Amino acid sequence: MKQIDLDTWDELEKAVEQLQAFLKSKRTSNGSSISRPLYRGQRSSSWKLETTLERYLTREVSVERYNLYLWLIKPAIESYTGEKWKSKEI
Repeated sequence: MKQIDLDTWDELEKAVEQLQAFLKSKRTSNGSSISRPLYRGQRSSSWKLETTLERYLTREVSVERYNLYLWLIKPAIESYTGEKWKSKEI
């Protein structure tokens, strides 16, 4: 992963435009599937990428427990968003 440090919004806009043009040229030149870029959106690149749940828990949890938490809040998410949360059984 390449980190680019920018100081202004103008620099960010220019960098995003350049990246989009580069990706478009790659897609059209060889017809391959290239995923869209992900933007970190945090003040410091040294911060760990964590979900909200991970930031608020005081201990690590297993994937199974994490999925259980998600399943338990499913009705609240559906009520809040007005959308059905489609999930697949694993």
